[in-house]
Amino acid sequence: MITDGGGEEINKRRLVILIIVLDRRAINVKELSKKFNVTRRTIQEDLKIISNFTKKYWDFNLATTDGLVNCGENNNLSKFRIYNQLDFNNYTLNKDERILVEYLILSTSNNFITYTDISEIMYVSRSTIVEDQYQLGGLLKSYDVDLDAKAGYGIRINGNELSIRSIYTIIVTEYIYLICMYFNSNYFKSNLSKADIDDNLKAIDNIIGDIEYNNSIIFDDNSFAKLRYLLEFIIVREKMGFSLYDIKGYESSNKLGFQIYDNLVKLFNLDYSSSEKVFISHFVDYLGFKNINLNDNVQLSVQFLTRKLIGKLSESLELPLYLDYKLFESLSMHLDRISNKPIYKINDYNIDLNNYFHDNSYVDKVYDAVKSTVFILEDYFKRNISDSEITFIVIYVCASIERIKYQKAKELSILVICNYGIGTSELIKLQLEEMFSFKEIEVTSSHQLDRLDIKQIDLILSTTILNNEQINYLKVSPVLTTDDYEHISNEILKKISFTNIKPHKHTNIYKVSDEKKNKSKGIDNYLTHDFINIVEDVYDWKESIKIAAKPLVSKGFIDEKYIQRMIGNIQKNGPYVVINKGFALPHADKTGVVKKTSFSFLKLRKPVIYNAGEMDPVKYICVLAVNENEDHTKALFELVNLFQVDSFNNELNEANTVDEIEKIIFKYAKINHN
Repeated sequence: MITDGGGEEINKRRLVILIIVLDRRAINVKELSKKFNVTRRTIQEDLKIISNFTKKYWDFNLATTDGLVNCGENNNLSKFRIYNQLDFNNYTLNKDERILVEYLILSTSNNFITYTDISEIMYVSRSTIVEDQYQLGGLLKSYDVDLDAKAGYGIRINGNELSIRSIYTIIVTEYIYLICMYFNSNYFKSNLSKADIDDNLKAIDNIIGDIEYNNSIIFDDNSFAKLRYLLEFIIVREKMGFSLYDIKGYESSNKLGFQIYDNLVKLFNLDYSSSEKVFISHFVDYLGFKNINLNDNVQLSVQFLTRKLIGKLSESLELPLYLDYKLFESLSMHLDRISNKPIYKINDYNIDLNNYFHDNSYVDKVYDAVKSTVFILEDYFKRNISDSEITFIVIYVCASIERIKYQKAKELSILVICNYGIGTSELIKLQLEEMFSFKEIEVTSSHQLDRLDIKQIDLILSTTILNNEQINYLKVSPVLTTDDYEHISNEILKKISFTNIKPHKHTNIYKVSDEKKNKSKGIDNYLTHDFINIVEDVYDWKESIKIAAKPLVSKGFIDEKYIQRMIGNIQKNGPYVVINKGFALPHADKTGVVKKTSFSFLKLRKPVIYNAGEMDPVKYICVLAVNENEDHTKALFELVNLFQVDSFNNELNEANTVDEIEKIIFKYAKINHN
């Protein structure tokens, strides 16, 4: 289909109107008319088209009452969800926008591309593209970029790489919706492979997220998106063979930009360029973010109790709760509070578990699991844990399960088989979209089933009984009920493997070289060669702690008093530091005798008894010392999770040298939580 727009699509003015209404929740038609210098009738026509658009994709209309336009109080639609729904078929580009999209196509194409190809990508006529060339050439020339044309081949751009990047920087800053449209286009995805695009953006999101975590900041939505799409463009240009070298006039020493570039180089195997590093750093200078303060007041002992409790619950429920950092963080703070202030009356909080969660099919199971594992807390707190306190823990765990389920649903492709007509089919699809976050939902009828390739389908739902015994499916009602929701939820949870957690496929991106500036480092930054040791055996568990702590003493990070406090902590509170079978994490709470947050690791060829019951004997000891001014939670979280990975344990068991252990820890430092 080739079209220049029939007037019923979204355009720049309509897009801006929609963003304004969502941002302000309500606005007067008269004000919109004045802002865009058009008649009220034109605005009313725009609103009808916008409502058709929002109804089609998100099932809501803009309401106009007494000249006031509103989107509803409960509408949480973001502008980036809108941008990612736009394409060249449902959006009418004006001439300026076309010129910029033509540039995007040319800057991400390694060879000549014809006018016809460009017109088909953008859903406009070939003659329109030809007419645009004079203005496109003028834009490029103003940046000293040439537009080359070759008969029979098409057009392409040539010029200084910094100039080409500068044009893109303007687009990503002022017209990011065009980039979203283009990056979502079939051409861009097929040109680079859809899988590569999705993997790239996912990996970039992880890089930015890790930078945020390490530096205790959060980029605002606009800045996050700008950075995301700039990095993707840089990767595309680099893979095409175009890098920045010897740029002049750019000066920046933004540490965030430097960290981002270092991670980008390691992850995508790019050739190092100091000019690229400065370019990214300069771009980051203009991004918006806010600083956040991580709560680091929870006692170490309570954090360890929390990890141990979560580990037991993970085993009991056969769900990887230990991967949920939010659960670890929030439950740690809760347990720290109840260690000093017990909760005895749940009625004071007006909580009914049966009504607390939309899906309560697993609440009873979680309650039983928590009740059977709270002995861990009772042994440490030296008191009984009340039913009210158990109920609160159940709420934290159920919330974690909902998060895990939500993340898993985003990976699943769903097929709905419905013979009740289009209306019912669409209703089921809408219900599923509201209830879950499935990657893809396809609807068909049973008589078309034989024509479909269902190998790529993760879950099949059917409103009718299927005669094909070879197809596994879940029978649901034509209008989904609460029981249907619970059954679908259970099917999602069944697809979450407790043990099949693989190491992150991009292993080298998280190691940060500037340790003094990085306040929140991963475990591979701590457990390097000098802080790892292997010995044949020890006299008892006390000696294992002393030997494990030696590297920290020799470096001046702790003194002998801290070692005695670690031993005294276990003598007083029991061997709760043995948090996994064969693995102990001795520590003392934060104290002035710790000069630097640090870890040291010891492997015993002959394990030692810690009197930890089924967790004995202990083969690995990792000493943790925490300075109050430095964060340790990320490294601790990573380390404990490593011991949940079977292959990590197997390789560690086979390791015979310090170098081997260091490489294993570095390799597994990031577990793929997805």
